[in-house]
Amino acid sequence: PIYTFTLTVNNTNDAPNLTGFSMSDHTAVATANEDSYYVHDTSAHFNDIDVGDVLTYSATLSGGAALPSWLSINTTTGVLSGTPTNTDSGAIDITVTATDTSNTSVSDTYTLTVNNTNDTPTLISTIADSSIDESAAYSHDASVHFNDVDTGDTLTYSATLSGGATLPSWLSINTTTGVLSGTPTNSNAGSINVVVTATDTSNASVSDTFALTVNNVNDTPTLISTIADSSINESSAYSPDASVHFNDVDTGDTLTYSATLS
Repeated sequence: PIYTFTLTVNNTNDAPNLTGFSMSDHTAVATANEDSYYVHDTSAHFNDIDVGDVLTYSATLSGGAALPSWLSINTTTGVLSGTPTNTDSGAIDITVTATDTSNTSVSDTYTLTVNNTNDTPTLISTIADSSIDESAAYSHDASVHFNDVDTGDTLTYSATLSGGATLPSWLSINTTTGVLSGTPTNSNAGSINVVVTATDTSNASVSDTFALTVNNVNDTPTLISTIADSSINESSAYSPDASVHFNDVDTGDTLTYSATLS
């Protein structure tokens, strides 16, 4: 006789598995550039053969610590994404875990390296307009107005007049420290616009312009030559020009003269 019976194969949960290639095998997903958007779909590396089973995704650093603040994973799609900044440069080991609805899981770990890229120096505060009296020493540390977030980067400093001409001879800048200094004279009275530029080792730079005014102060008249002793005969006209023995460097200043016995 022939007997007929029904055989039921009960489905048991199969743990998720890797699809056969690790994330660490793909250099394209293992690097990110500072200040550039990084994205990687980790779900492509996982599979679950159970019909209708759904995977959720999580990620931590390999030791179990939370991901850095710039990086996150979408628990539904498995997409890791974020934009690293200068402080995130370096390598981190990331563990991505896929978990099915029965709470079984599989993980994979790869190293993500954030490449440091050069950041242009920045102006952290404008250089205020300033003034200095003629014949007084002037000094200002322009470096305090600039910054570079790149670790180990060094700024050098330069300065010109706003049109690109060189600074007046009385004023100079220390290219290493950024200190502007000098002592103006009477002929330097007036205002100039100074452009200070900070340049990093990758030749990226930022500049700021400020007005520097040299205040004219009164200079005492000077004796440029002594008046020689002289003699004159009685009844003869006497008329030496004493003004040729005196000078005043102040532009527009006028001398008046007087005479007494000693």
